[in-house]
Order: sequence, then C-alpha cells, then structure tokens
Amino acid sequence: MILNRRAAIIWATGAALSGMAMPRAASASAPRGFDPGDPSDNLHGLAKVMGDLNGEPNWMIGEGRIYALVHGEMPVPLFGVSGLRYVKFVREGDGFRMSVRDWGFFTDLDTGAVLESYRNPYTGETNTPAPLLTRLSSWIMGPGGQHMEGYTGEAWLMDRPLLLPWSFSGEDAAVTLELLVKYGHGGYGAEWINMLARTSDVVDADVTSADMRYSWGGYSPWARWMNMGDRPGRTFWNSTGRKTASLDYLAPEVRSVYDRYFPGSLENPETYEKTSGLTTTSDEE
Repeated sequence: MILNRRAAIIWATGAALSGMAMPRAASASAPRGFDPGDPSDNLHGLAKVMGDLNGEPNWMIGEGRIYALVHGEMPVPLFGVSGLRYVKFVREGDGFRMSVRDWGFFTDLDTGAVLESYRNPYTGETNTPAPLLTRLSSWIMGPGGQHMEGYTGEAWLMDRPLLLPWSFSGEDAAVTLELLVKYGHGGYGAEWINMLARTSDVVDADVTSADMRYSWGGYSPWARWMNMGDRPGRTFWNSTGRKTASLDYLAPEVRSVYDRYFPGSLENPETYEKTSGLTTTSDEE
C-alpha cells in the first residue's frame, strides 16, 4: 500500500536490481520457459504476478504495523494500518500502462479498532488520525524500464532494462520490487514489495494472472497528523497481504470503514474524487 502522495510517486518510479551478476545467479534456479536475464520475461512476469496480462483490475489487501525510527532509540510500534491497493496493467506499445491507487486507515495496536484518536508518546498530545487515499497514478512499464511523464526526480529504474531479483524453489516463485527514489526537492523514498507466487503460474502462457501473497515495507516521514514538527526521525511501514480480483475477500468490517470515509470510491476506483474538506494522509506530500 502506498503511504501518501510521496509514496505514490515511489510507485510511479518503479525500480529493480540490474547488472549481470544477479540475473546469472537467478538463472541457475530459473524454470524452463522463464529467463530472469530477459527484460521482456521480467515485464510479463511482473504484470502476471502483480496484476493481469488481460488488463483486468486487481486488489492488494493487507494489514500491518507502523514503527517509529529515531536515531539512538529502539524502534517501537506506533499503531496498526489496514491498506488496500488497486492495480491494473493495460498493454501499451511493447509494455504496459500500470495504474495504482491506495486506501488506508490506522488501527489500535491492542484491539485492532479504527484509531479515532491517538495519544502521541513523543509529544504527549492527542492527535486525530487522518485516513489514506491517494490519487490514481499511472505510468509506462516496459522492457526498457519505467517512464512517467513529468517526473523530475531520480529513480533506480528510470529508462534502464527491467531486471528484477527473482528466486525459484520448486513451486515457489518469489520476486522483490525495490522502489528507490530521490525527489526533485531533495527528499528520498524507499519501499520493498516481496511477492510470492506459484512457479507454474509464472511460466504457463495460458495463465494471465497468478495467485500472489506479499509482504511490504517502506519508509516515510512522520505523518503530518502526528504534529511532530521538526522532531528527528521517520516511520517504517510493514504489512502482509494477498492479491485478489474481487473485493469479496475484504472483511465486511473493513469495507464499512472505507465506505464511511470514502463512500463510492471502491465502486469507482479510477474516477472517484474524495469528499471536499476531508483531510487525508495523502494530502501531506
């Protein structure tokens, strides 16, 4: 799940490992019919594992925790997070136009209930958490790398061969999407999406969308709603979840929270405009 607008740009500037050593090492365990050193195989494998080659939309449903990272102090969990990502790959030229949008809300560590107020352990203040909704972002992902019109920062995989770190062990196929960026204003961002699918799904030409489970981690500044001012530190987000073509897998109590904050958004994920006046975490960047 994307954290905020800054993290949305991280997604829109996708990155992956390159160089010859990694593909050669991965090729030793690669199954017949898939070459980790071939950018085209990487592209179609990514689209199949994360989305659908036929252009059908998918959802990534996850839950996790957010931790405080302060130099010289032990990392500690602050609160939980429930996240939802809309993903779609549509063929365009020799690649795909990839579209993503994210929803999220924060939860109590002990009860799992929606966090309506938060006693900030660093400031002593009581904060009001803001839900998360990003704008729809889209960009081209092709064998020659990723391209997003108008992006002025740096990304690890801007216009370079798409070579991802794959690992195969029997029927387990794992791939990590490392998204590492430096923004035009000098800030930086990083997130890691570790995806696990079946090897047979990855190599079978008749399969257009692989079953997938994932773990996700990413860095972000303090949430603005925490009112941390210039206090040093940042947060680390960690979650696990699964990909699904249907929101039937979304727990009813979770669905009701999204419907309360953003009514109609899940039915219209590409066109929904958030309610005027509602502050969200995504407004921060």
